[in-house]
Amino acid sequence: MKSVYILILVVASSSCNPYSRVPLKLEKSSSGTTLFRTDGLYYRTYRDEDGINTKFFIPYQNGVCFGFWGNSAGLEDLIESINNGDFDRYKDLPYIWGVYNVTGDSLTVEKWLSTGSLKYPSYRYNAKILNDTTLLFDLPLFGKMHFFPLEIKPDSTNAFID
Repeated sequence: MKSVYILILVVASSSCNPYSRVPLKLEKSSSGTTLFRTDGLYYRTYRDEDGINTKFFIPYQNGVCFGFWGNSAGLEDLIESINNGDFDRYKDLPYIWGVYNVTGDSLTVEKWLSTGSLKYPSYRYNAKILNDTTLLFDLPLFGKMHFFPLEIKPDSTNAFID
């Protein structure tokens, strides 16, 4: 009988998602838009007291996005990491994922934020689509992002967004 209780406990705990997330409320676009490109990533590289940093945003045609995340390297290192499949290890992190919606020349992105705990609030970012290769975000940290085409894109399949 004791083994039955252990089995039930193991099955119940394995089906629980350990992350507490505020539901994303933004309706994702199915990108039929030609206002901006979805066959690559948008990036901003800058230098600060820590050295070179690159922030990036990867939109997918299904309205899902990956990013607003950074690495402490330039664009070349970022592309190499993507091509090597290094991004597969991030699929199970909710704060990497989000959704976007396009209305006119405006882009709205909603994603979860990392808080250092297993609770993830959502946050919205807004950008003006300047042309099909340039986005201007309203937060200075992201600022003006430029497009870079990718031959290989990380898969948009994740555990958090359909």
